[in-house]
Amino acid sequence: MAIIEGLIVNAITEIIGIAGKKFSANLERNEKIIKIIEKIGLEPGKPKNDFESVYVHALVEYGVGRSDSVLKIFRDEDVIETFRKAWQDGAYQKFEGKIFNAIDQLAPGDDVKAREINMVEEGRDFFNTFKSVVSKVRSPGDQEDHLYIKEIHEVVVGDMPSKDEKIILADYLDSIIAETNRIDIKGISSSPG
Repeated sequence: MAIIEGLIVNAITEIIGIAGKKFSANLERNEKIIKIIEKIGLEPGKPKNDFESVYVHALVEYGVGRSDSVLKIFRDEDVIETFRKAWQDGAYQKFEGKIFNAIDQLAPGDDVKAREINMVEEGRDFFNTFKSVVSKVRSPGDQEDHLYIKEIHEVVVGDMPSKDEKIILADYLDSIIAETNRIDIKGISSSPG
């Protein structure tokens, strides 16, 4: 955990260094993200196939242009570990609850409250950014498998006659889709596979 902490602290320091800067275009923002990733010693583009690398890449992508108080919440060890578990389980709600605990317990939480920052929205944005970075890690074959399972889910659930059967099958297939989102990220999925 010490390695990820160091990378996160370095990433947040770099992001805070450009805090408040408005970017004229998405390209300018993306260039800054690449420079930060390079500066902290990671390779831009396709992150390594492990949780720590994906988390730091996602934090940089998410964090450019965000409040330093929000970023410091995502630096907390308990928040990181809860995020890891929530990702493994496909259960964002666990992570959302931990964010509120962190706001109440950590000093940056006071600033978040004072600024009336919507941490539910921030947490979802980070979760979605992480998901996007995970997609970059997948091989084309992995992506094809994921899309195939998603297509099966849409076809089967769309043709089911009973509402209850649709709900049961949708939950089951959603769990399969969630698992395929994590399956190739070393250190994320605890199930064999």
